[in-house]
Amino acid sequence: MDETEINLANGAFHELVHFRESFALFGFRLQPHVLHATFEPARRRSGLHVHRTFEASLLLCGKVSYRPGGRRVEVGEGQWVLIPAGLRHEWQVSEEALILSTQFFLTRQGEGARLGMKELCNALELAGYRPRPTGTLRASAEELLTEARERKGGWREKIYCLTRHFFCFNNSIS
Repeated sequence: MDETEINLANGAFHELVHFRESFALFGFRLQPHVLHATFEPARRRSGLHVHRTFEASLLLCGKVSYRPGGRRVEVGEGQWVLIPAGLRHEWQVSEEALILSTQFFLTRQGEGARLGMKELCNALELAGYRPRPTGTLRASAEELLTEARERKGGWREKIYCLTRHFFCFNNSIS
């Protein structure tokens, strides 16, 4: 996939009016905020930054070093990283990379809400912010990019499916 094709897919993603609808998942409320694909050249780095949203990035190809909270996490092709909201982090591309990223708000309400979020963030830290890779997630992401780029029907629904797939914590966090 070249830069022109990535721009076409991103154009389709930006047209999604309904992408920001929230939904319940495992006792959490998830509201997508941003979805985009980027092609990053080797040696590109982000600088230290923080988001008010959670960030999930899937590497479709290449290799990237992330530093969430000062901890070094190597992410390669087919792997992904999940960074909690408010955690200072940076990244550097080791090998040219195609990255599909989403940012989303994640909340929990009711009794034990604060404890539930703390447990989630602790689980992410213990997993090195890198849940186990899943082949179906990568295949779904690649299919989504292709369908969005070509404006084929059904790709909007795949975004919801893919977002939910990111958050199957009980099966994904090692």
